[in-house]
Amino acid sequence: MTTNTMKCTAPGCAKDLRVEEAWLPEMAAMVRASGGTAVSSADFAKFCLCGKHGHLLRQEGVRVYRFQQTVDFAKNREERAKADELSWKPFAERFKTNRPAEKAKPRQPRRPQNPGVGGGLNRLSKMDAEKRRIKEQDAKSADPTPAEEASKA
Repeated sequence: MTTNTMKCTAPGCAKDLRVEEAWLPEMAAMVRASGGTAVSSADFAKFCLCGKHGHLLRQEGVRVYRFQQTVDFAKNREERAKADELSWKPFAERFKTNRPAEKAKPRQPRRPQNPGVGGGLNRLSKMDAEKRRIKEQDAKSADPTPAEEASKA
């Protein structure tokens, strides 16, 4: 819904603008300014800016676009979204049931099948424990006991 002239919505600016002169901030900035509600192409007139205020916004890091191109882009996007919805709605109707939708149950955390097996050690810890046991056995067989050394002397 574009008119031939509109007013700049910046505070303190009463400049009349033609459609070719008007600028719009990026869509995310318009959504933030509207309190988080979606902004349609019909609402763009609430956010139009003159060149000076568009430039000031750009200096603050907000992207600013031409009014007419943004309106055309938004209308095309809304039409595509409506066409996509119409294309899958009849398909979704075939799979609906007469039963009311059940509330999803929260998933339970997965529990180990045999928590006692292995004493809670993972595979690598078990390998390390086995290597340690073998080293200890080798150390015991290689080192003579102090009692044997005393008897030899």
